[in-house]
Amino acid sequence: MRKRKIGIGAASLLCVAIELVLGFVVLLVVDPSGAGVAFVTMLQNFFYFPRADVVLEYFGGTLVQAAPLSLCAISVIYAKSAGLFNIGASGQFTAGAIAALYLAIACHCPWWVCLPAAILAGGIAGALAGLLKAYRSVNEVISGILMNWILLYTANTVLTPYTDSNTYTLDLVTNRPDALIPSLGLDRLFSGNETVTLALLLTPALAFLAKFILARTRLGFETRAVGLNPAAAELSGMFEKRNVVITMFIAGAFSGAAAGALFLSGAETWQCSAAIVPAIGFNGIAAAYLGALDPFGALLASYFISHIQQGSLHMDRLIYPQEVASLVIAVTIYASAFAAFLSQLIAKRRKKEAAS
Repeated sequence: MRKRKIGIGAASLLCVAIELVLGFVVLLVVDPSGAGVAFVTMLQNFFYFPRADVVLEYFGGTLVQAAPLSLCAISVIYAKSAGLFNIGASGQFTAGAIAALYLAIACHCPWWVCLPAAILAGGIAGALAGLLKAYRSVNEVISGILMNWILLYTANTVLTPYTDSNTYTLDLVTNRPDALIPSLGLDRLFSGNETVTLALLLTPALAFLAKFILARTRLGFETRAVGLNPAAAELSGMFEKRNVVITMFIAGAFSGAAAGALFLSGAETWQCSAAIVPAIGFNGIAAAYLGALDPFGALLASYFISHIQQGSLHMDRLIYPQEVASLVIAVTIYASAFAAFLSQLIAKRRKKEAAS
């Protein structure tokens, strides 16, 4: 088991190295003269600034972006433990955004109502895919993709009456401060960055909860058993269909929590004119595999991805426009999917060496 963990860790580190090399190659192709400076700037991220207080402020901003990505990654990991591919994490995130923002702006609800509502909404969206999988044999990938688009346009329809002139939902900081998750002094640790809230503590707590459920509870044992061999689990007295629905509900709840953590911190608002499914759910898939399908590994992988994303914002826009930065990020994120493949190659090589 220890060798297996080392192999997975080595695969993830190798994948990170490949990602960075590919990102640097993209910069070289666009403009070799500034590639080195741009690459270092991207890696530096908040260390790019000379003042310590600004460094702390931007460090907090990176953590705020990493927290919801981590929760989406945990959503993917939890579903994967039951043999399910939760490509609908973006839709579940959207369902959480609908619940959180509508209750906050339209119903004037406080954060302690909006956040649980976001978690519940994400769970319901996940459970719908689970029900279709369990009782109608609809592949969760198909239903997840369809739910992503259905919930996107539902969000745009429901939240459009509560937008400003730029079709973004009203800023909670200005219009509904009671709906913001409190910081309880955490913002002071990051030079007064008001988007740093208790959501940062909620994220590792939920990662621990996911790990505990899967490793230490009967529900987690049945979830993993269904993922390994559904027929054997059914013969052993486990209810396969029920476990599929419960698993997808819990997975969706993590994605819903991600939406609550992001929007109820005041870090972002929802753009109702956008016709693109939120990328955070798909990025969560990359973070999950880069984190070796472990909740705590997902925390580190999500921070790495967020660090690169935020660092790319500081590159010289006269040389590397936003499109180039987005391309570098895309290469970095989707190269993460090779982590599982590399871990399998390392495992096969070690088996051959052991056999010889």
